[in-house]
Amino acid sequence: MADKIKFALALVILAAGVAGFYLLSEQAMILRVLAVLAGLALAAVVAWKTEPGQRFFTFANESVVEAKKLSGRHARKRCKRPARCSPLS
Repeated sequence: MADKIKFALALVILAAGVAGFYLLSEQAMILRVLAVLAGLALAAVVAWKTEPGQRFFTFANESVVEAKKLSGRHARKRCKRPARCSPLS
């Protein structure tokens, strides 16, 4: 139950950041963008504190590691033949 409340709070914070973008329409664009980024960052922190959030961030980190492994293998395989190792191929 607490995780659902925290996740709902994260959504409210995210919505507040987006609403801040529109409420600050008279301000400089940098302040409006910072309001959205601050809302996004705070929402991510709150969501990270939930158990499903922990699982998601673990999955995302493992996905990045796997993607790096795959792209590294492809580059090594392709560069065994020097003629095909140019960055444009």
